[in-house]
Amino acid sequence: MFGFDPEQMRTRLTESGDAKFPTRKFSLLYGTIGFCLISLLVFGIWAFAGRLLTQSIGEGGFYAVCAVAFIGLSGFLFNRLLIGEKTLLRFCILFAIAFIAYSALWCLAWFMLRAPMPKMPILTPARIAGLIGALLGVIAMNAVFCAGFRNWKPFVKATLILFVSNAVGYFLGDAVFNWLLFSENAASLQITSGTRALLAMLGWGFFYGLGFGYGISDTLYRLQAPVREGFTGSSSKPSTTSE
Repeated sequence: MFGFDPEQMRTRLTESGDAKFPTRKFSLLYGTIGFCLISLLVFGIWAFAGRLLTQSIGEGGFYAVCAVAFIGLSGFLFNRLLIGEKTLLRFCILFAIAFIAYSALWCLAWFMLRAPMPKMPILTPARIAGLIGALLGVIAMNAVFCAGFRNWKPFVKATLILFVSNAVGYFLGDAVFNWLLFSENAASLQITSGTRALLAMLGWGFFYGLGFGYGISDTLYRLQAPVREGFTGSSSKPSTTSE
């Protein structure tokens, strides 16, 4: 359907005679840094317009706006990690489906589980909901990716890495957010409370973007292993560039 079946990708590469293979190092660095910048932009929406949007369209509508921003920018970003040419539109559609699946399950867990659970010192209801949402969301996201690339072999390992990287980034950001807003040490900094709130939101976006960007980049690299291993075209030398 999407044209990312390993055999289809190898056929297109053979016909084009120009195979450029992003290396693992390039994929992880480019995807991680790029998604971090996108995340900073999206969390900036929260920082500068979150209250206004929530009042206007509700909390669910606000999360939908953030998801659209992530989808609209990330498809272009991660497309460069694919082997071959003329993949942008098809990959953007695939990425949109994967991210919508992730967002829907994360939001479902968040709205259903954050309130009823008893409070605990570290694992508050909101954090438990976020953790469960992350687990369900990344399973759904990688299921869509694996189906789109017709390669289920790396599903378990890639999903585990994606979950851990997503959760680590999310909760590191959560820790920075709470430290800047509620810590006595942070309160003693020579900056206004409004500036601390802004830095707290952007700090959360920074770490969330690093973690999630790494996990998505890792998944996309693993899914294309059959193409790298089985390609027999005239230019199979790996490259750090991709169109």
